[in-house]
Amino acid sequence: YVEEEKYPFSIKIFSGVDSLVLSQLAYLNFDGFVPSITDRSDSVTIESIATKKNNEDLYRHTRASMLNKKLLFALGGSPRFRDIRINYYVNKLDYASEKQFSAVTFHLSDGVAYIAYRGTDSTFVGW
Repeated sequence: YVEEEKYPFSIKIFSGVDSLVLSQLAYLNFDGFVPSITDRSDSVTIESIATKKNNEDLYRHTRASMLNKKLLFALGGSPRFRDIRINYYVNKLDYASEKQFSAVTFHLSDGVAYIAYRGTDSTFVGW
């Protein structure tokens, strides 16, 4: 889908498959790559992250890291996804209180903001 879908969101509306794709990206470690919710920096595009050199930290401690890397690379070259802007990244992990929270905002070309929340990960706190 990512490699085949060429229509922008202004022509073909956001679908469940698009939601699945962006939800998977929420599992990447965007620390240092995407502005946080308190950061006043401009948002970044999926393409800029996908083509950034030394981006291996994005996949650190993620499940199926090679598949996530392949997905991000495909998104960076996709006419549908590459210009999506990303910001407001939050990643909180508190072992003492056994809490975790992570979310990121994707701004689609049609003006829609999509917030993806990370679900349970493989950490002890996550379970």
